Formats: sequence, structure tokens, C-alpha cells
Amino acid sequence: MAAIYGVAVIAIVFWPTPVDRPAAGGLKATLEWLHQHGLPQAIGYNQVEFSANVAMFIPMGIIAAAYFKNVLLGALAGAFASSLIELSQALFLPARYASGLDVVANTLGAAIGAAAYCLFVAAYTGRMTAGTPPLNAELSAPSDLQLDRSGVR
Repeated sequence: MAAIYGVAVIAIVFWPTPVDRPAAGGLKATLEWLHQHGLPQAIGYNQVEFSANVAMFIPMGIIAAAYFKNVLLGALAGAFASSLIELSQALFLPARYASGLDVVANTLGAAIGAAAYCLFVAAYTGRMTAGTPPLNAELSAPSDLQLDRSGVR
């Protein structure tokens, strides 16, 4: 799955022209229709593009966090990969637009993915970090209640 995801990301980010160019007209028309039917005007093409960049890197955060067994490294891997992608686009793909905002969106997506992985592992194993007892573990209390020195149980 990681290999398929990696190939798809490479195809998208290193396509010689912006991959959304063929769909741009249709997306703008769809957004106009949605605006006429209640979608807030604040949600436009740029917000959709930003959200797509976030969504594209969520799997990267999951994969990296699972590989490194570390949420922070999962997010940092996304930031590093995104920075390399944007630098490569700036240097080698003149029809593409390198953007710091894309790095922010991609890093956010990787962080969301890494956090989702952490939450999944926590729910599956019943613990948030190594050494924390499972949530369903019984407390090891004496079978009979004992009074402390003040006489309070």
C-alpha cells in the first residue's frame, strides 16, 4: 500500500504541468454553483487546493509514524518530503509553482495522519505511550478496604 501511495504522490507532484489544470474550470463552476446554494463565499478554489494538499499527505503521516513508531517523526517526515518536493518543482519543473503554503498544508496533513495513527494504536492497544497500563487493567487494590491514619477510607 505504501508503495502504491508513493508512486501516486510522485506522479502527482512531478507531473510537468499543474495536475489541477484540466479540472480547474469544472471546479470553479462547481464552487460557483455551491456558493449560489449556500456554501460560504470564504470557501473558494484556494481553500479546496489547500485541503487537497492536506488530504494528500495524511497517508504519509500514517505510514511514516508507523515506520518510525514515533508521531513527531511521522510529521517531520512529511515536512521534509514536502520541502524536497517543492524545491524540486522550483528547480526542475518550470510550469509548476513551488509554494511555502503547500509545505504548510502537506506538513499539516502528515501531522494529522501521524496523530491518527497514534490514536488508532492507543485505541487498539489500550494505552497512549509505552509503560502506561492498559485502560481496561484492573487496579491492584487490596481486597479489603483499609483505613488510613486519619480514619478515612
